[in-house]
Amino acid sequence: MTDAPLVDTNILIHTYTEESRNKAKAMELIQKCFLGKLKLCVSLQNIGEFCSASIRKYGANPEMTNSITQALLRSKNFAKLHYEASTFEKALLLTEKYKMQFWDAMLAATMMENNVSTIYTEDEIFGKIEGINAINPFNKNIKR
Repeated sequence: MTDAPLVDTNILIHTYTEESRNKAKAMELIQKCFLGKLKLCVSLQNIGEFCSASIRKYGANPEMTNSITQALLRSKNFAKLHYEASTFEKALLLTEKYKMQFWDAMLAATMMENNVSTIYTEDEIFGKIEGINAINPFNKNIKR
């Protein structure tokens, strides 16, 4: 397993959403990675979800979203996780086993196939998956 945690889409959304109460903490985490003080992973799925949700759901400026997306894709400090056709099969099994939504299962399967054991997320379902350590960076009891 790799030491670099994956950052979930909800953390990226908090970072770049003006009205988020967790914006400062999310921004601190993401900036540490951009500055090379912390290594994080991001899946291509996360980047796609960020692009879609930030504009469609949160009304973000498309040019800003494009700029952030390009920065994530170009940054060497964010390891990019890819997935294969086999990842879909594993995700379907996880969906059934943990009674979870498909896209969360897809992200978990992508982590497993890329040997990533930790995810920064607010989604509690990831903490129920065997082999995945889910950390909510907004929880005051958790050390970062």
